[in-house]
Order: sequence, then C-alpha cells, then structure tokens
Amino acid sequence: MFDRTVRESVRLGLVRPNTPIAWSYSQHEGYGFSNNGFGLLRYWIQDNYQPWEDVNKNAEIQAVIQNSNFKIPSDYPDQMLELMYGAENIGSDAHLFRCDTDEPGVVTDCKPYFSNWITTNNFVCNARNSFDIAIQVTIVYIILFLLASAIF
Repeated sequence: MFDRTVRESVRLGLVRPNTPIAWSYSQHEGYGFSNNGFGLLRYWIQDNYQPWEDVNKNAEIQAVIQNSNFKIPSDYPDQMLELMYGAENIGSDAHLFRCDTDEPGVVTDCKPYFSNWITTNNFVCNARNSFDIAIQVTIVYIILFLLASAIF
C-alpha cells in the first residue's frame, strides 16, 4: 500500500535517483471535465468577483445554453478568463483558450477552447510543479498524445 501518490512522491523528491519517469497525457485530457468545470467555475465567479455580483449572470448563461444547445457558449469563457487573470495578463497564448466569434451576437460552441484551459490548468500546471523537483534527480520523458482520447 502506498502512502503517497506518484505526483506527491515526485514532487517531494522521493524517487530513486536516475530512474527515468515517463508522463503521458492527451491534448484533450480535460475535454470530459469541461461541462462540469464550466458549471462550477461560473458559480464560483458569481460569488467572488464584483462584475458579476450585481446581475444574475448565471441565469443569463443558462438561458443562452438552452437557446443555443451549446454547453459552453461564447463568449462567457472569455469573460471568465478576463475576470480571473485580468485582460492585461492574457498574452500571446490567448488564442489557445479564447473563443472569439467572427460575428458579434452570434453564439458559438466554446467547449474545445475551454477544454484547453481545463487541461492546462488541471493537468499541465500541476505536473510542472512536480517536474521542477524531479528534473533535479532524474530524467522526465513527457509524452503528449495529439489525438482526442475520448468523445463526450
């Protein structure tokens, strides 16, 4: 029985020195978590950020979801990113996460873009924290699968 996860062991440097570590993930690892992630995040933002406190933004989002049949409609994920990080801090990688529409007022499906953010936020950033320690004692091979791992 293990008393720590592999990630914890790596982060704490409790791996045998010079034993290579292979870590693999799919480019679309977070796709299946996107719908719930969007739902949880929109309520968290409603409770924690001034711009959405004065209006019932969640009711507005729910109406757009029902009318468009998109689980993650534009441009709400973009608004969330700007609220969390500040518009001035969304830099050159914004194209990976932003769901810009070509026509104002036209609702599009933002799930692929939001999924990129979920994968980065929940998998890549957390792993990097562990790898900063691991690369001091061993070799880490990172394998990225570019094909979707599942369709949801």
